[in-house]
Amino acid sequence: MLDKVRKFSGSIFAKIILAIVAVPFIFWGMGSSFNQGGTNTLAKINNERISTDEFLNFVNSNNLNREMLQEKINENIIEELLAAQISQKLLELEMNELNLNISDEVLALIIKNNSNFHDEKSNFSRIKYEKFLLENSITASQYESSIKENKLKNKLFLYISGGIISPKLFVNKIFSGENKKLNIAYINLENNYKKKESFTKAEIDDYIKKNSDELKITKIDFKYVKITPNDLVGSSEYNELFFKKIDEIDDKINNDFSIEDIANQFNLKLIEITNFDQAVNLNNEDKILDEIYKNKENKNTQLVEKKDYFLIYQIKKLIKILPDVQSKDFIKNVIDKIFIDEKNKFNMEIFKKIRKNEFTDQYFNQLAEISEKKEIILNSMDDNTIFNVDSVKLIYQMPINSFSLITDDENNIYISKILGEKNELLDEKSNKFNKYFIKSNNLLKNKMYTSYDYYLNNKYKIKINEKTLERVKNYFK
Repeated sequence: MLDKVRKFSGSIFAKIILAIVAVPFIFWGMGSSFNQGGTNTLAKINNERISTDEFLNFVNSNNLNREMLQEKINENIIEELLAAQISQKLLELEMNELNLNISDEVLALIIKNNSNFHDEKSNFSRIKYEKFLLENSITASQYESSIKENKLKNKLFLYISGGIISPKLFVNKIFSGENKKLNIAYINLENNYKKKESFTKAEIDDYIKKNSDELKITKIDFKYVKITPNDLVGSSEYNELFFKKIDEIDDKINNDFSIEDIANQFNLKLIEITNFDQAVNLNNEDKILDEIYKNKENKNTQLVEKKDYFLIYQIKKLIKILPDVQSKDFIKNVIDKIFIDEKNKFNMEIFKKIRKNEFTDQYFNQLAEISEKKEIILNSMDDNTIFNVDSVKLIYQMPINSFSLITDDENNIYISKILGEKNELLDEKSNKFNKYFIKSNNLLKNKMYTSYDYYLNNKYKIKINEKTLERVKNYFK
């Protein structure tokens, strides 16, 4: 898990992300509060203390403004930040214990070798370096400390996982897991679903009765106008006067002027549309109406900048009504919805049976009596000839004789069974060997980092002063 810490260690937001995805051991076995000690202590790692001042400095160093913290205060943002600071402190303690260090000479060399600070002759430019610091609002000491911190973290992770060499047996295991050939039997379930034409009038009427609110359509009345320079200033030029008047219109909108007031003052001709819904505009190429309809819940006057004009519109009326229940279009829409519901129910029943290990060969063969059962050989985890990539990955995680619900790129649903597999061996001289050697090495490193998590969990005793934490939270509210 600490490999994620390593990957994010160079990021400004790493300290926050660590708390969420990288250092779960932080809160393992924490005491609910201090039985003794100063009230200014927010957290304690063995004998190391984190004071409220240190925590506030940590928050400030990450450029997190108070407004954002107030908005997220009920989403445990303070706890996440504290966890991030604790994770940083843990790594610092480990680095100090191992006497990991970077000299000032090495640090200077790292900065001077950064191509971002080189001039046209590839020499270090002090001016470029100073400009970088100014543009990012950081001091030289802050930047150099961050470089030193990241390099020390890299040294720590190298210390943890350095020297790992994956055995060939493990490389072959990873390769075979992704490239074994699988013999798959599958059934397209389309013919097993109830046909649309088989739904009775009673079923349709019952569905309408139970789902009348969901079947209602929204109709709106609105007014709008497209504004060009010619409309406002009698010119085809997008000049300063035109944008000045646009600013005036924007100010009036912000002061709750209606679209009629604006149209009267600037001599604009409004277009009025009544009883509009998307079905009316189904074959209409006017995208403006669709855009207005998508924002139908907002009844305030809106000003939108487009490529060749400005658009002003205001929703005047919004009603939700049930369409004519006898119309062919409405009945077709209802039948489509019933079909989807029934299809989902059917698929869910199969999924439940698979999950409970109740889906049998007998049931599989019963489905095959309606829909033809076919077989295919999947050549690797990347073989998406029939099924989509995610479905193939799922199949490759399943044992022989297991069933799965899978899909293709056109959202057809299948039930599949793994009939058998044939493992493939990786030739050491193959171009793929190095790829899978690196992949297997990384997997071993991940296991090593997980073990290191457990080691730190037992090595450090972490406590949070809940009362002080609550005071800190109240400070940001």
